[in-house]
Amino acid sequence: MNKPLVIVACFTLALVLGFVLVWPKYQNLQALRLNIKNKEAELQSKKDYFSQVNETSQQLAQYKESLAKVLSALPKDPSLPSLFNFFQKNIPETGLILEEINLGGIIVPQQETDDFKEIQLGFQLSGSYQSFKYFLSVIEHSSRLFEVQSLTLDSPKADEKNPSYSLNIKTHSY
Repeated sequence: MNKPLVIVACFTLALVLGFVLVWPKYQNLQALRLNIKNKEAELQSKKDYFSQVNETSQQLAQYKESLAKVLSALPKDPSLPSLFNFFQKNIPETGLILEEINLGGIIVPQQETDDFKEIQLGFQLSGSYQSFKYFLSVIEHSSRLFEVQSLTLDSPKADEKNPSYSLNIKTHSY
């Protein structure tokens, strides 16, 4: 046989085998390089995000006192015992007598856009008008947000000297 023909055939066979065996590995290597670049970009994006979150956190730390006021005005949970405690403590301090307290209900938001729960309370109080005015002032100046929904003033009965009040209040929580 012809020596140059055998050399060309062997060289061609080596190229074909090299191409068949090496090309898939080369494609895998390129895919891995692309995957690495994507992961590096994703990692950089996450680093940037957490850096921005950290900066925002530091900015919010400057307003810690103001945020604490907002959180006390709109607590995360309804905490009915603390709410009842607030009223049972402040009503006698204002000079009123608490005759009855009713939980009107907790209204949970129906839609995802409404984030606040409503808590409705009803009170039957008696005492002087000045005491009642002072109680409303205490509610108005408390850190918690209260909304007076209705107020009914009943004149004193024949055997009583102070009028009675029916008061419905609404407050909010997250």
